[in-house]
Order: sequence, then structure tokens, then C-alpha cells
Amino acid sequence: RLALALVEEVGDYLGTALANAVEVLDPERIVIGGGVSGIGPPLLKAVRKSVFRRTQALPGRRLDIVFSELGINAGIVGASRLRTLHA
Repeated sequence: RLALALVEEVGDYLGTALANAVEVLDPERIVIGGGVSGIGPPLLKAVRKSVFRRTQALPGRRLDIVFSELGINAGIVGASRLRTLHA
């Protein structure tokens, strides 16, 4: 029970930050990757709840919040690609 409460709290904090980005940038998709994605579906549910509670529903706005297909390896894969681009 305590672990799920902590996941919901973390999801709320992350969702608050992402909601601010949504209002400024109006993205169609947010992809969450890296170690935090290892928490799984409970985190994604909490983030979505937080983001949608804090953002305005605008006509035509589409927003999908998903985990990266790379999962916890997203950061390392991104870093390796960045390194090859600047080499």
C-alpha cells in the first residue's frame, strides 16, 4: 500500500511538470523513458491522471502519454546516438 502511494505521489509530481510543458508546447505525445519507466503501469496511470487534471481540454488537442519502447535503456541509447552524431 505504501509503495503504491509513493508511486502515485511521484506520478503527480511528474504529471505537474509535464502539464506545464503541455500548456506551453501543446505536444501530441509525451514519451517517458529511462529508469522511471521501470515502475510500470501504476506510474503511467498516475501521470496521466495528473496531466489531464491540470491541462485545459482544447478543441482538437490530442495528447498521448506512453512509455518509451526502449524502457530503462532509453537514456543510454540516446546518449550513444548523440555521441555518434557529434563524432
